[in-house]
Amino acid sequence: MPIGTSFNDVDNGSMVLRFDKVENEVSLGINMGSFAEDTGLA
Repeated sequence: MPIGTSFNDVDNGSMVLRFDKVENEVSLGINMGSFAEDTGLA
Protein backbone atom coordinates (compact mmCIF):
# COMPACT_ATOMS: atom_id res chain seq x y z
CA MET A 1 0.00 0.00 0.00
CA PRO A 2 1.44 3.41 -0.93
CA ILE A 3 2.17 5.94 1.80
CA GLY A 4 1.16 9.55 1.22
CA THR A 5 -0.05 12.75 2.78
CA SER A 6 -3.17 13.13 0.62
CA PHE A 7 -5.74 10.91 -1.05
CA ASN A 8 -4.66 12.55 -4.30
CA ASP A 9 -1.32 10.74 -3.99
CA VAL A 10 -3.01 7.63 -5.46
CA ASP A 11 -5.39 6.91 -8.33
CA ASN A 12 -9.17 6.83 -7.78
CA GLY A 13 -10.16 3.58 -6.09
CA SER A 14 -6.65 2.90 -4.75
CA MET A 15 -5.75 2.42 -1.09
CA VAL A 16 -3.37 4.77 0.69
CA LEU A 17 -1.77 4.90 4.14
CA ARG A 18 -2.13 8.62 4.80
CA PHE A 19 -0.03 10.60 7.27
CA ASP A 20 -1.51 13.95 8.29
CA LYS A 21 1.37 16.16 9.40
CA VAL A 22 -0.93 18.87 10.81
CA GLU A 23 -3.05 16.54 12.96
CA ASN A 24 -0.17 14.10 13.53
CA GLU A 25 -2.43 11.18 12.59
CA VAL A 26 -2.15 8.08 10.43
CA SER A 27 -5.18 6.74 8.57
CA LEU A 28 -6.06 4.14 5.97
CA GLY A 29 -8.25 5.18 3.09
CA ILE A 30 -9.34 4.70 -0.48
CA ASN A 31 -9.31 7.64 -2.84
CA MET A 32 -12.93 8.32 -3.86
CA GLY A 33 -14.11 5.24 -1.95
CA SER A 34 -14.81 3.78 1.48
CA PHE A 35 -12.02 1.79 3.15
CA ALA A 36 -14.42 0.47 5.81
CA GLU A 37 -16.97 -0.79 3.30
CA ASP A 38 -14.46 -2.23 0.84
CA THR A 39 -12.62 -4.16 3.57
CA GLY A 40 -15.77 -5.35 5.36
CA LEU A 41 -15.20 -3.23 8.48
CA ALA A 42 -18.43 -1.24 8.09
